[in-house]
Amino acid sequence: MGTLTSCSFSAVNFRFRPNSMFRQRIGVQVFESRKLRRNLCFLCRGIISKELSREKSFKVSCISNGNNNDGDYSNNDGDIKGNDNHNASSKESTVTTASPPGETVPEERSTSNDPPPSVSSRPPNIAPLGSAYSDFQIDSFKLMELLGPEKVDPSDVKLIKDKLFGYSTFWVTKEEPFGELGEGILFLGNLRGNREDVFAKLQTQLAEIMGDKYNLFMVEEPNSEAPDPRGGPRVSFGLLRKEVSEPGPTSLWQYVIALLLFLLTIGSSVELGIASQINRLPPEVVKYFTDPNAIEPPDMELLYPFVESALPLAYGVLGVLLFHEVGHFLAAFPKKVKLSIPFFIPNITLGSFGAITQFKSILPDRSTQVDVSLAGPFAGAALSFSMFVVGLLLSSNPDAAGDLVQVPSMLFQGSLLLGLISRATLGYAAMHAATVSIHPLVIAGWCGLTTTAFNLLPVGCLDGGRAVQGAFGKGALVGFGLTAYTLLGLGVIGGPLSLPWGFYVLICQRTPEKPCLNDVTEVGTWRKTAVTVAILLVVLTLLPVWDELAEELALVLPWLTDGELATIFMTCKTLHRLARPITHHRSLDASRSFEKFPIPFYNSVDHFPYAYFIYTPFQVIPSSTRQFWGPNDLPCQFGPNSSDADFPLSREGNGEMNKPESSLVSLVDESGCECEACEKVSEDNVIGCPCMELDAAEGMGIMSECGPSCGCGSECGNRVSQGGIRVKLKIVRDVRKGWCLHAAQSIQQGQFICEYAGELLTTQEARKRQQIYDKLASKGNFSSALLVVREHLPSRKACFRINIDTTRVGNVARFINHSCDGGNLSTVLVRSSGALLPRLCFFASKDIEEDEELTFSYGEDRVRPNGLKCFCNSSLCFGTLPSENT
Repeated sequence: MGTLTSCSFSAVNFRFRPNSMFRQRIGVQVFESRKLRRNLCFLCRGIISKELSREKSFKVSCISNGNNNDGDYSNNDGDIKGNDNHNASSKESTVTTASPPGETVPEERSTSNDPPPSVSSRPPNIAPLGSAYSDFQIDSFKLMELLGPEKVDPSDVKLIKDKLFGYSTFWVTKEEPFGELGEGILFLGNLRGNREDVFAKLQTQLAEIMGDKYNLFMVEEPNSEAPDPRGGPRVSFGLLRKEVSEPGPTSLWQYVIALLLFLLTIGSSVELGIASQINRLPPEVVKYFTDPNAIEPPDMELLYPFVESALPLAYGVLGVLLFHEVGHFLAAFPKKVKLSIPFFIPNITLGSFGAITQFKSILPDRSTQVDVSLAGPFAGAALSFSMFVVGLLLSSNPDAAGDLVQVPSMLFQGSLLLGLISRATLGYAAMHAATVSIHPLVIAGWCGLTTTAFNLLPVGCLDGGRAVQGAFGKGALVGFGLTAYTLLGLGVIGGPLSLPWGFYVLICQRTPEKPCLNDVTEVGTWRKTAVTVAILLVVLTLLPVWDELAEELALVLPWLTDGELATIFMTCKTLHRLARPITHHRSLDASRSFEKFPIPFYNSVDHFPYAYFIYTPFQVIPSSTRQFWGPNDLPCQFGPNSSDADFPLSREGNGEMNKPESSLVSLVDESGCECEACEKVSEDNVIGCPCMELDAAEGMGIMSECGPSCGCGSECGNRVSQGGIRVKLKIVRDVRKGWCLHAAQSIQQGQFICEYAGELLTTQEARKRQQIYDKLASKGNFSSALLVVREHLPSRKACFRINIDTTRVGNVARFINHSCDGGNLSTVLVRSSGALLPRLCFFASKDIEEDEELTFSYGEDRVRPNGLKCFCNSSLCFGTLPSENT
């Protein structure tokens, strides 16, 4: 309500006695127009406003009690006249309405004895604007009652409470206004049975009592503090008049607008077909549409020869729209849901943005809302995807070369899902040229799928918004809608069409759908799953892909496991191209450049190029880190948000191994030799370096070496096992054994081979892991590499146990297989001065020839008679691998 600046008003009662026809035309239509205005475009709003202005034309004459205003105040709708000859007791208001010819509307006067009609509340009086004007106030609530919606008759409410509700169905405890403007009644109370059964019974009884005058809604109780004891939310029942709750019929002007929009959509579809032939168009036409500096338009008659060849693409776009709408109508017809005519939205980029199709009847339940909402997009997507796939197949068919059109390859960067399918079909080389030759069906299918994806966004009363509202409720739609608006605004989805589509939705489709008659009963699980899958496909379709993004992914690929990298291989051509050199690099060196010589993989047996594990050249504590394993020329050697503590296995710039404190076995003390050049016996035959004492043990040698606290440097000869692997090795794939470690050069007896490096475990953890490994080995091809070393103490009454697991983290020693005859390697426990734990190292027990497999004995105990088979092929083979209880 506005305030007039030329006068002030005191209380005036607008009283007139309209007939039923006028009341319907004025009251109901005005209310419906208000609601329709929020859902219609500006053209429809203008048309409805003009019609309503003719219907609501009336004249108001008011006689004020003031005597300061002489003259007439008039406008187009009526006249307001002041007369100072009337006193305060003579108040009169007349209302003259536009009546049909031959019909007379009587004038009615109000006297002081007539009580004013009751209203729920009255606004405060408007203060006078000056002494020159008298107090004059309009009862705005009376005017709203005059022009507002038809409310529920109080006598009907009493009748419904007495005959409809009861102890066996729903016990009413409270009444509240219901509807957008409070034109209905909401009955709150306690449910006395199954909600679906009670609602069906109430609907039947309401039809018997009141006929088709009212609609009954079952909704969740607002501000409910606790759920229903029978499960689910508490429910209430709302009552609205049919003419208020149901949408109005389609007007003639709406049919005209729909026809005009359809003709414009045909034109935009033909324009899309012409634009797809850009390589055939005259240069002046192409320049005008592509050069922003071009001002003078070309002769449009030059485009006429290309219209006929553009029709197949236009037919495809229009066919998708037709299938979409037919899907809606086929799903709505069995449920007796009425739909409006479709208002197609033309778009020169996609041919069309789809159509606006309104529900012309109230939906019975949320399941119907989901079914009708998804039927159209699914039908349109089915036809679009069929055309898209057939077009891709025809694009690679030489017989269809004459029908192909040239399009920029950047087109396929607009959709992650469709781009990957296109690249997998047409090939990487074809997709990365400047232009791509494709069949027009590919463009029609692409545009149809993109349009369908846009309409499935969970926003407002789009198909996706209706489906989400029906499947998950209006609250979930708010969250989904905010997310969709954010992604569109940031351009994350939709590419260059994100902003135009966002504005279109905000103007025409932002309002959620009205509640269903049964707005409480949830849909089934499969409907929720279908909606979820549809939203996921929408994101994949509207999410663009850039080669730059794929190139950035190359920084992540070296940190992936073999299974993860294999999945990337099958994703798209770009990532396949980036992952291939990583796989090749991994097959060239198992040591990740930690060792002096690369240790390559050789496989002529199957398709496994390498064995994945985390490499460590020394003993480490268990951790759950990843490790970089890829070409050294990649710009990053560490993963995102990583640090040296996160990835302890790396190398310094000078090639020396970096060993953070977290990965080293802690020292007992700082004791060590002070030798400058360590020798076992000095020149005067006196015992030399104390670190070079060598003792023998049962089946295993023990060697002492200088440690970190010794005075000698890294060139000390008593640090044989601390310089890493100094011989050339290779890993070869065997049919029965799997991966095996072989010598890539001749090795002399006594020469150091490698250390058995891996994770140091407690006995409890070792037993737990071994149980897991045994289960995995019993189910399939799995081989563990957990080694238990026992060092007997001098008292012979106890032993020192070390558990080293190289199954996931280790070095090439994990590939050394067992030989029942002892093999060609000997195991030696090496103690470094000051170190707490010894290290298990391998030395050549005899001369080893090039290409000979390196083996040693896992032990003599065999507690599992039916253990893993042994394939050492030695003359002393037991047939099974050694085993013991951990």
